[in-house]
Amino acid sequence: MPLVGQIPVFGIIQVCLGLQFSIFPVIGMMKVRKPGALLFMSLCCGVVLVFMNTVMFVCILLCAVIAEGLVLLIFRGYQKDGACLFAGTIYFPVTLPFLYIYYRFLYSWTGKEGQAVNAFIGSSAGMAVGMSIAVLAICFVGALIGVIISRELKKSGVMKK
Repeated sequence: MPLVGQIPVFGIIQVCLGLQFSIFPVIGMMKVRKPGALLFMSLCCGVVLVFMNTVMFVCILLCAVIAEGLVLLIFRGYQKDGACLFAGTIYFPVTLPFLYIYYRFLYSWTGKEGQAVNAFIGSSAGMAVGMSIAVLAICFVGALIGVIISRELKKSGVMKK
């Protein structure tokens, strides 16, 4: 993240971290199929983030709450593999709207609020939508890989019920 954090492209951090923020939570949710599993994992990841980037810590927790809520509304829990796949897919892309709002209205590096988004290369809405679709696709692939890894771990007996 330190290498891409300075690149002024909206969503570049999410593109680079999308795989790891979808593979590992899916493996965890496939092991612990209880409501709150994603929130607990986000809290553990957030302990590290709180010192580096407090906004990202809050954002990750909000996204975990949203993803948990959607899974509980749609699937009524994590009993199906599709619920874990869905949660792993939407968990990290949901950070994009929150970060856009933060950079648009709250963050200031020039002394004028609302100017940070304009500093991004290709700061048009089309660029933001394109990056959001890319993040969603990467997270879907990562969640799919997480489901495949979890199934293989269950077959081999490493990940017991």
